[in-house]
Amino acid sequence: MALQDDIREDLRIEVFEAFGKTITFIKESTPIYNEWGDKEDATHANTNILSAPYDIFWDRRSQQPFGSLKDGEMALAVPWDTVVAKEDIFLIESDYWKVTSVSPNWLPDNVVTILVLERDREYTP
Repeated sequence: MALQDDIREDLRIEVFEAFGKTITFIKESTPIYNEWGDKEDATHANTNILSAPYDIFWDRRSQQPFGSLKDGEMALAVPWDTVVAKEDIFLIESDYWKVTSVSPNWLPDNVVTILVLERDREYTP
């Protein structure tokens, strides 16, 4: 366990504090369902966390019925103790990003969590 603790501390100091960016993590806390069981709304809890964005792809395009839409996608490293699930939202600068993939880095314990985010044009606070 000492090796993982050393790696976590090194990442905190040399990556997150040195190059990290403070972003808003919007975690869905209470979903609200209608009588048919469909989710209609949810309450959210906002917290600020340090992260390290990288692998930003601005030029990817998805084909739409009437042309192509520029899709942004990025990878984001967050500290090992940040609990993130698919569909969680991050506010980075003035854009909302949705988590599409969560990948803990096991050595054998998690030392950093790598997320893949895509721009979320449908989220409204």
